[in-house]
Amino acid sequence: MQADFQRLKRRPFLVPLLMPLALLAGMIAAAVWLLDARSSTVVILVRHAELEQPEVANAQLSVAGLARASDLQRLLAHAKPERGVDAVYVSADAPAQQTAKPLAESMGLAVNVVSAADWDALPRLIMRDHGGEVAVVVGNRAALLSILQYTTAAAFSVDETDFGSVFVISRSRLSKPTVVRLRY
Repeated sequence: MQADFQRLKRRPFLVPLLMPLALLAGMIAAAVWLLDARSSTVVILVRHAELEQPEVANAQLSVAGLARASDLQRLLAHAKPERGVDAVYVSADAPAQQTAKPLAESMGLAVNVVSAADWDALPRLIMRDHGGEVAVVVGNRAALLSILQYTTAAAFSVDETDFGSVFVISRSRLSKPTVVRLRY
């Protein structure tokens, strides 16, 4: 009987000791979550603009395509002016390079051309070299679909005539990527 009384007598003293430890663990978890959210990598996927002669390989952009490239530059230049875009990657196709050129020039960035053989490794390269930054990727329809398929579990389709879709992928280290589809 005396042992039970001693045990009951000591138990309340453990609760005040454990409460600060639980509070500290909660604060550490919240700090990790906030730091991870701040270090999210944003990848903006864009299809090249309209072509002058779509049936010709490596065709030049049409007048409407050049206007769309300018619209893309204005959209991304004003989307987040305090940070902006940190890197621009394009496929080896001339239309993709022409679409990204106004954006890269306005932000003083180099256009990183990615060969078809290295295209599948591009998401890993961006996460490694541009963690916590914003990267723009411009490519043809098939290239965009391959990156979307690699990055997300959701199934997206891009119509042959859809040149105005923008896919914004936000990915942090601890959570699943989120994708938003916009039109410009």
